[in-house]
Amino acid sequence: MVNDGSTDNTVNIVNSYPVKLINLKNNQGTLFALKTGVENATYDVITFVGCKMMLPTNYLKTINEINYIPLSGIVANERENKYLSQIHTFLFLTRKKIKKYYPIKDYTEDYLMMDFNDFETPLAVGSGGFTCEKEDWLNALPDVINKFTHNDTKILKQIAKRKSIMVHTKLEFSYDQYTDMTSELKHVHNRGQTFADYYLAKGSKYNSIFYLLLLLNIVLSVFGLLSINFLIQYFVSLFIVYVLVCIYLSENIRDFIIMLLYLPPFMMSFTTGILKYKLFHS
Repeated sequence: MVNDGSTDNTVNIVNSYPVKLINLKNNQGTLFALKTGVENATYDVITFVGCKMMLPTNYLKTINEINYIPLSGIVANERENKYLSQIHTFLFLTRKKIKKYYPIKDYTEDYLMMDFNDFETPLAVGSGGFTCEKEDWLNALPDVINKFTHNDTKILKQIAKRKSIMVHTKLEFSYDQYTDMTSELKHVHNRGQTFADYYLAKGSKYNSIFYLLLLLNIVLSVFGLLSINFLIQYFVSLFIVYVLVCIYLSENIRDFIIMLLYLPPFMMSFTTGILKYKLFHS
């Protein structure tokens, strides 16, 4: 267990269990904590378990039965849990359109193989529930590690360059999704920063598109300040685009209403995360 400079009751809770505790004096980010844990791991094969993940009792046994690494599991019942809350609905719909192979069970009842090229677009796979050789993971680490390093994509892409990653539907785990708006918006804001660290890096095709869109919005805003008629037309156009995006992301009328309510705050939170990274960490 790596305590990444927490200020709550983590240390006392961990000390009540028979596990090895490594204390970091200052919070240095998820990737640095993971690196510290892996370096101190006893065995050669490692499995990552996120703080919001709940594994079934047979998870490690299933990994052994599949007998292939690198290997990734999937979140159980993603489509079935779509309407557990409005946040569940919103995230399911956006992930389905943005992430490749999401949800996995819409594409296969067995497994998919992810290679190096698959990581050019957002994937429905991350480090949670991921199993690989200890040395392979350490060798795939990026040269620069900070609080905003997009560890999921950068590391898995390098591992897949050596050997394809199997994503198996028999390897399922539960995920405790945030259901309160404040916590989820904070999480989305942080994801905006990690997204920018990888997908908007210098030289990336998405980075050029980002700056073109930013420049376009600045130019249109200036024209809007000079002409009230243009400003009205600009906002009407934005509203039409907003409605069309909600229609595109939705599967039915209920989804559409949820998208109308949740898309603006989530987009604002994600975008401010990107801008924060670009301004202070790029």
